[in-house]
Amino acid sequence: MRVALQAAIFCVFKAIVLVAPLAASHVYPLATYGALEWTIALATTLLPVAALGLTAAIPYFLLHVQKADVAASIRLYGRGLTVVGVVAAAAALVTGHLLWGLVIASTAAFAGQALWSAFEKAGGRPARASAYDAGFYVALLGAVTASAVSGVGLEAVVGGLLLYLLVLFWRSFSGVGGGHQLRVALAYGMPFVIPTVAMVGLVNSGRAIAGYALPSDQMGLYGFVFRIVAPAVLVHQLLGILYFRQLYATRDSRSLDRYFMAVAVGVGFVAGGLFLAVPLVDTELSDVLAMAKSDPNFARIHYWLSVQMILWVGLALVEPIMARENRAGAQTAVLSVVLAAFVAAAAIAHSMQALSLTLLVCMHVIALAVALLLIIRSLATVGVRLPRLAVVAIALLGSSIAGMSL
Repeated sequence: MRVALQAAIFCVFKAIVLVAPLAASHVYPLATYGALEWTIALATTLLPVAALGLTAAIPYFLLHVQKADVAASIRLYGRGLTVVGVVAAAAALVTGHLLWGLVIASTAAFAGQALWSAFEKAGGRPARASAYDAGFYVALLGAVTASAVSGVGLEAVVGGLLLYLLVLFWRSFSGVGGGHQLRVALAYGMPFVIPTVAMVGLVNSGRAIAGYALPSDQMGLYGFVFRIVAPAVLVHQLLGILYFRQLYATRDSRSLDRYFMAVAVGVGFVAGGLFLAVPLVDTELSDVLAMAKSDPNFARIHYWLSVQMILWVGLALVEPIMARENRAGAQTAVLSVVLAAFVAAAAIAHSMQALSLTLLVCMHVIALAVALLLIIRSLATVGVRLPRLAVVAIALLGSSIAGMSL
């Protein structure tokens, strides 16, 4: 009964995460919506830098070495982080420089809520963790509603973030430890910054490159289709929140591999169902959907982004295991090389005026598949073998390479 209640709460908040960006795509012009999606992609890429690896330190000090006072001191840093976000949002509203103010405020909000969510997950409170994970999008949905009623543009989004950051600031005053304890937490967390930046950078690089190299309407199309396929990730997120403590602690690689394989297959089924269902939706229900479907490459983009969801979940599944096994250096090397190769390939295609949204998304899928396979190989060197997950990655890599010729 308790698990069912927690799952229901999770679904409510994840529905908000899915609905808020789609609502924004209906309220704002496609170019403005594309700018908003680019802002979110950039902010989530900067999140690991802002969090300084402390999201990894929280479960380590609470669950592994059981030093709750060190973990509690992290709230001090969270307080300072939210102050920066509040100042940036307020300055953006006063000066009218909305875009970069929105980037800084969004980064602070994402990092702050990631810290509070880590506390709740480690404490075995998945419902509260779900609420924090969705916090940014709750604020976004409120802002989009205000824009729809009043006609105000991105100013409403900045104002909504300002209010949300004030809530996070208030939450930072519970259970604060000393400054010397924060230094201990930072000493543990800082080595995870670069590998986490590389991970998030690889995952978000497709949207970031699209926002820079392609027209804003193509970025809007990318963002819209990305939100259509996003429900597939809910399978992983729900189970990850409910069973975080057990998965973090288990040393049985066969159990991990079976779980990872089941999650990947589940995500694939949901993504496949969405791919078949979306063409059946009446375009009269949504002007944005009508514009998206009018693009001749809509089906291809939808397919490749669906494949991306499976690979993204695979990377998200193995990331905490890499951290637990102290493989941060190997993870950094793998992800940095793959990310550099992907960005270089996209830059070459762009310089030759050959970069399209379809080609970019397909290249991104190949990069994610290669990265996942290399990380699985790295884990095998320390006794964590994931052959089933490797089969999934190889199959998706093969389909991606074949798709390059279509």
